[in-house]
Amino acid sequence: MSVFKAQDFLAGKASDFSIAVISGEETWFREAALAHFLSALPEGTEVERRDATSDTGIDPAAFFDDLRMASLFGGERVIVLLRADKFLSEHGDAFARFMQAGGLVQRLVLDGESLIPKGGKSAPAKGPLKSLPASVPMVSCDALFDAPFGGRGPAWQSPLTRWVVARASQRGKRISMEDAYLLHRLVGNNLAELDSELDKLGLRLGKRNDIRAEDIEAGCGAGRLVPLYDLADAVVERNVRLALESSRILFERGLAESSGRVSRDALGISVALVAAVAGRLRTLGRMGELMAAGQSPDEAAAAVEPRPFLRDKVRQQHTALGGGLRRMHQGLVQLDADLKSGGGEPRALFEAFVVHTGLQRERA
Repeated sequence: MSVFKAQDFLAGKASDFSIAVISGEETWFREAALAHFLSALPEGTEVERRDATSDTGIDPAAFFDDLRMASLFGGERVIVLLRADKFLSEHGDAFARFMQAGGLVQRLVLDGESLIPKGGKSAPAKGPLKSLPASVPMVSCDALFDAPFGGRGPAWQSPLTRWVVARASQRGKRISMEDAYLLHRLVGNNLAELDSELDKLGLRLGKRNDIRAEDIEAGCGAGRLVPLYDLADAVVERNVRLALESSRILFERGLAESSGRVSRDALGISVALVAAVAGRLRTLGRMGELMAAGQSPDEAAAAVEPRPFLRDKVRQQHTALGGGLRRMHQGLVQLDADLKSGGGEPRALFEAFVVHTGLQRERA
């Protein structure tokens, strides 16, 4: 079976099929992949969608009968089984027997979140799909990471940023990687929403081809918020430019509280930032202690961060801080004292702390 990542499949030419598989958690990719498959079918092909999670469910005997029977009036037809994971979890053995018996006459698309292994590298090694013919195309529709692999390189060198650049290019627009990164930081990681914002930007720009940071701020920035812990990450990584940009957005637009309320109280935002950065420093300090006791960076990162997908970030932050953790902690303690004593405007105090800790890195 041929397994394609969604981006690669959508960039190529679609071809006719008898059975196809679309799998992954990214809904936008799944919908785009389905449309791409359908575009290769003869004009006038009837598309019949069935949902395995509908109230009426799917009767397996009737479903298999529909797949093995030619259309009554001789027209072309494709059956799209949505949420196919549920159907196969309940009727996988029957489906495998049906396919092995060669009863498939109608075209079939199986669409679900977990039909093939995550990562888009291989076909299923077990289960009802493992014995499908080698010609069956499978499309992996995983979500795109919004950070560089392993935390290495500039923040904008991520799969999501590259996707934004590519989607803009398909509209005849140019956007730099840095500005594409700004777009998904403001809008979020939802591909459908990002695609919609690119449409709006394209209409607003008219014949101009370049999408710039000021266009993104004007068209997409209003009401968008920066996550508190993203800013804390930028601080401990001593990424002054990103931290100051995030600080500006956070103080101007407010902090989303757990209740859903958005607070623009500068002192409250600063206190929350101190707590978030302190939490990061505690984690990194404990990692340093474990390494001093003889653990490798990988072992220490695993000990302080239970979530495997965040361990690369922890290692990157520990490297970025180097020997400056104690100095940053001292600066944070002073910032906390200044905030509590009314030693200055909260945003100015916080941003002075960001610049000071960043300059320490430059002198190191």
